[in-house]
Amino acid sequence: MIQIKSEDEVELINRSSSTFDLNESCFESVINWLYSKWIVINIENFKSMLEVSSHLKVESIKNSCFTFIERNLTAEKTHDLLKNCRDENFLQNFVVFNSFLSRHFLRIMNSEYFLEFPLEVVKYILSHP
Repeated sequence: MIQIKSEDEVELINRSSSTFDLNESCFESVINWLYSKWIVINIENFKSMLEVSSHLKVESIKNSCFTFIERNLTAEKTHDLLKNCRDENFLQNFVVFNSFLSRHFLRIMNSEYFLEFPLEVVKYILSHP
């Protein structure tokens, strides 16, 4: 029988018992970042990197993901940034998305790449004026 000696051990047990599906390549990138302080964030991995860094509470990587989004959010790149975002809760967490979508709504709606947006993103855009 295991005897728990402190509140820290209880917290460690609670954290290890929670389930979270970590993206293996992103987790490896975070581990490499711990050693080198260098990480690659791109359009293909920013969402997974943000989820992993949020779960592991690595604020500097999380902030780098937000910076990446802010620097790459243009009407032309909106589709690339949002094509993997199929979760409305994920979208709601981004004030930058909301303000960008409201400022450029007509331009985005009248573009040919709007037709390629995932249904969840279209629903989100139309339900948040």
